[in-house]
Amino acid sequence: MKRGSRRAPRRRFRFRVTALYTSLGLGLLSCLFVLAYGANRVEQLERRRTDLQEEIDFQRDEYRRLLADWLHATARERVVPRAQDELQLVEASAKDRILVVLPGSTEQRRSLPPLFEQLARGFDRFGEINAANAGERP
Repeated sequence: MKRGSRRAPRRRFRFRVTALYTSLGLGLLSCLFVLAYGANRVEQLERRRTDLQEEIDFQRDEYRRLLADWLHATARERVVPRAQDELQLVEASAKDRILVVLPGSTEQRRSLPPLFEQLARGFDRFGEINAANAGERP
């Protein structure tokens, strides 16, 4: 019996050591897997961030190029001659211009009371009440 009883504790010890090394190996493999997966995910995110940054740069450059083209196409130096050609606009010469002289009135322009004039200047866009009254100065 001594012999059989000595084998049983040895087998249990070997089983425990084997189970311990197996669990350590599996734990080490799972840690390596998690680390590799995390590193791969970080690399994917960095690649995606780089792609998005390149897309932003491309869109900004495309916007600037389109804006420059639009500003060039709508520049006054290009639009006015083209409109004159398409609409066949001709600037009037000095002899074709007619000057209209309105007779001056003898009565003076009535001005608003000071309070209303101040209010009108406040509401007037350019701060000039004379333009709003369209009055003539002698």
